Amino acid sequence: MIYSTLTAEFFSTINALLPIEADSKDLFMVILHANYILTILFGFVVWLITAFTFYLTAMLFNGQGIFKQFLHASAYPYIVAIIGVVIALSLCDNIDTANHTYTLEELSHNHTLKLAMEIVNYSFIPYYAMIAALIHYILHINYLRAILSVAIPILSVWGVTELIKAL
Repeated sequence: MIYSTLTAEFFSTINALLPIEADSKDLFMVILHANYILTILFGFVVWLITAFTFYLTAMLFNGQGIFKQFLHASAYPYIVAIIGVVIALSLCDNIDTANHTYTLEELSHNHTLKLAMEIVNYSFIPYYAMIAALIHYILHINYLRAILSVAIPILSVWGVTELIKAL
C-alpha cells in the first residue's frame, strides 16, 4: 500500500505540472482524484496478480511451497521500488513551476522528469532479482528456474504489449 500511495502521489505531481484550462479545471480535478484512488487500489491488485503469476510459473518448474508464504514475502522487495519513487518525487519537487508553465511537449523533454521516470522504471530490476531469490528459497527451485519464473511472465507481457502497439 505504501508503494501504491507513493506512486499515486508521483502521478499527481506529474499531472500538476500540466497547464489546466480554467473551464475544465473541475473535471480535471475529479479525474485526478479518481486516478489517485484507482492507482492505490490497482497497486494492490497488481501485487496479487504478479505474485500469483510468478508462483504459478514456479510451480510449472516443479516448485514446492505455499502461495500465502510467497505472497507475504513478495511484498518486502517493494522497498526498492518505494525508495525509487521517493527519489523521483524529490526530483519532481525541483522542477520549477512557479516561473514557468510547461506544455506536454516541454515536459516530455524535461531532463529532470525523464530522470525521475527512469528511476521509477529501473527500480524494478532489483525488485525482480529479489523476487527470483525468494522463489529460489521459498519454492525450492534452482536459481535458473527461479529467474525464468520471473522472466517468462515479464517477457510475455512485454511481447503482448509490443504486438498490440504494432497493430
